[in-house]
This record gives sequence, structure tokens and C-alpha cells, in this order.
Amino acid sequence: QQRIRETVDKNAGKIIEASPVAMLMFNDHGVVTKANPAAKALFGYPPDESLTGVSVDQLQPVITLDTHAHRVAGGLEEGVITTEGLYDRKDGSHFTALRSVSALSDEVGEGTNYLETLVDITELKAAQENLRHLAHYDALTNLPNRSLFFDLVEQGLALARRENRLLAILFLDLDKFKPINDTWGHAVGDLVLSEAARRIAACLRESDAVGRVGGDEFLVMLLNLQSVEDAIRIGDKIRDSLNQPVLIDDK
Repeated sequence: QQRIRETVDKNAGKIIEASPVAMLMFNDHGVVTKANPAAKALFGYPPDESLTGVSVDQLQPVITLDTHAHRVAGGLEEGVITTEGLYDRKDGSHFTALRSVSALSDEVGEGTNYLETLVDITELKAAQENLRHLAHYDALTNLPNRSLFFDLVEQGLALARRENRLLAILFLDLDKFKPINDTWGHAVGDLVLSEAARRIAACLRESDAVGRVGGDEFLVMLLNLQSVEDAIRIGDKIRDSLNQPVLIDDK
């Protein structure tokens, strides 16, 4: 049995060393006892430098691995915890990883060790965030699109009802915008739209919202109004701002 166990341990060690997946082991005190080459590369350690003896607190600034390990030891049926976490590289940069922590039984009774596997998902998370942004924001002006804006309106209406306050919606479109596209081209038209969006947003308060819902159409939501005159005043302010000349390529 001892020879079989040694053979299994030896083969398991070879598999871990050769694995492209980052793996490290740590004890009850949250101290790394072993790390494979993939883990060293992921954390930015050179091949000749050891991770052994490093505290997991140094690797993960938000939630330490041993916290999850003790939750495993606390009696989860699966014996494995899979979560996402933020980690520190040796050079101070960060990455997000999908991690799994499992408890390793110790027949000798010298305490519990834990095996951690890590997959870097930083680029995946960035791509997901980019898709989420594209789904809710106008690509040209970076303002909320129609879908997000009406979600904000629903939230604003609920808040206005709860606090018994006035809410106003302004429908805006740019007069004579089509001749700009026809005369100077769509590239110039896009610059005019971006400048119009910037000017509208600059006229609003922090609690208000503006969205682009069409070619030259914008919607504004005004919250926490004391009177209808407040909405008229802000509308006039926006119109005055849009009436100022827009200078593009000295034109």
C-alpha cells in the first residue's frame, strides 16, 4: 500500500507540474506549500523563484483563499468551492481568475491541505463588460440607449412616487440636422451629434439622465423637481446651449 501510494503521489506530482492550469497547495494557515510552473507564470514569478512559503493574503487582496478553504472544511457536501476572485501579480498588477478550492484529506492527521486551481478570465470579463456596455449605451455619444433610458425612467418614476416629487421627460431633436449630413457628410454629422450630447449632459444635474434614442433624437429625464417651471428652465438652458455655434474643421 505504501509503494502504491508513493507511485500515485509521484504520478500526480508529474501531472500537476506539467499542467497548463495554475495549481497551488496551501495549508490551514493560508501558506502556500507547493505551486506548479503555470501558477508561478500566472502570478509573475520567474521559474527559479519559489512561491512556497508565500501567504495567500499576498496573492489575493480582497478575500483570502484560506477563508474559502475553511468553508470547504466546514462541511460542504461537494468538498469543492468554485468562485471568481481578484489576485495580485508580483509586479502589483491584478487579474481575475476562476478558482476552485478543494480539501485534501490527510490520513496522518497533520491538518488539512487545500488544492487551488486558477484560470485567468481577465480578458473574458473585459469582453463581457464590453458587450454589456454595447447593449446599453449608444456607440457614438456613449449615452444610454433607448432600452437603458426607459429602464432609468421606470426607476425614476418609482422614486418620484415614493418621495412624492415631480418628474419630467423632455423630448429633444435637432432642427435642420439632415442638411448637415447632406452637405458636409456623415462624419461631420457624427461630430455634431457628439457635441450636442455633451452640451445636453452639461446642462443637467447629477440626478438627471439623458439618452440618445434616434438619429438626432434625445430624451432627458429630470428628477427632484420642485415645480413645472424648473423643467422649463432646464429646457431653456439646453436650447440656449445648442443654439451656440459648433466649430468643426474651422467651419
